[in-house]
Amino acid sequence: MDIADSRLVGRYLPSSPDYRADAPTLADSLFVFRATAEFQAALAFLPTHIDCLIQGYTTPGNAEALKSVLTDLGAESVDIVAVDKIELPKVYQQLGVDMPDMEFHRADACDLGDRFGDLKFDLVVQDFIINCLSPNSAPALLAEARRHLKPDGICLISFSADAVPPDSVALVTASVRALGLDFWRPGASGLRDLATSEAAFENMASRLMGMSLSDEDTGRVIHVTQPSGHFEFFIPQPEVVRMLEAAGFSVSVADASAAVDYNGLACNRYRVIARPV
Repeated sequence: MDIADSRLVGRYLPSSPDYRADAPTLADSLFVFRATAEFQAALAFLPTHIDCLIQGYTTPGNAEALKSVLTDLGAESVDIVAVDKIELPKVYQQLGVDMPDMEFHRADACDLGDRFGDLKFDLVVQDFIINCLSPNSAPALLAEARRHLKPDGICLISFSADAVPPDSVALVTASVRALGLDFWRPGASGLRDLATSEAAFENMASRLMGMSLSDEDTGRVIHVTQPSGHFEFFIPQPEVVRMLEAAGFSVSVADASAAVDYNGLACNRYRVIARPV
């Protein structure tokens, strides 16, 4: 088991030394969504049996939280399929956590192939997965959501954007370019994806772990999360909306609120409802 994957999951487990009580979860997002008129109206068009796809699954309680909210609001039954690049059953077993009641596939959410039929799901959920992917991977993620969503389905998307790194840890554009690393390349989700060897990883980790990298040309920010070295990507909100529209969605912002990311970055958190057009 990759120790970085264990630490990533561990930040959502109170029993783990990597636990972060302020790390956002799907339960947090659903609490915000269900208080909005946009969400209530969108659910009215879904069937009583709801087929759901969660793109990117880390937090053990996500499936239970989604089922609970949907049944509370009138669904008679809920089936959940979840995909993640992490081998979650093995990681959960190592951490002493039961697999949720759902169908799990270890897969790249940006390329699901022919695992599922097109137009299969009533509801697709992306809970901060955009913050875990290079911006150059996000269009493929959104295209897969659009491909698998029924014509009258909805996509619930939560993401953090507009991040402002603390001055004490920010590196400006010139410094990012001087590093000679392609942080934006598709598939780059952490320092290990950029390292050519263990020695290269250790060298990068010693310089960049815990740092925020700011690209002044685009407004994008990357934070290198301790202790795993995973990246958190923050894309300006208008750029995310343009990506959604390019993927074939209409977008309704259900909620926008100021927050402080658990890494200490001031940002805005958005909860949006996307519908196929």
